[in-house]
Amino acid sequence: MVGIFTLWVENETNQQIRWNEKLQAEEFARMVRDPRSRAVFMVLTDQVFRLSKDSAVLKQFIHILNEHGVPSFFGSSDQVMLKALKFFRPLIPRFLSPPIVWAILTVMRYKTRNGF
Repeated sequence: MVGIFTLWVENETNQQIRWNEKLQAEEFARMVRDPRSRAVFMVLTDQVFRLSKDSAVLKQFIHILNEHGVPSFFGSSDQVMLKALKFFRPLIPRFLSPPIVWAILTVMRYKTRNGF
């Protein structure tokens, strides 16, 4: 009887999960399965959150991506954007650093807040 109830609760819960929560859960599962991705995420979180100047944040972020590569747990669109950022970084004018850094930090804070 308990097993049936547990399956019913699990089924109901899974049906109530929104699509963005499913994508987030899949991303988290990919990170958990890949030790290298976990390590890169920890380095990004540790080193990027400590800096306060936008230009330093962007420089360190790109350095970590160049050193470790783009983590495979990111979704395909995120991977494309991060690879483009790595490639175009030398061409990015200094005045564009703040909005790029804001976007990076927003995503990192969101991911760390939600169980990463």
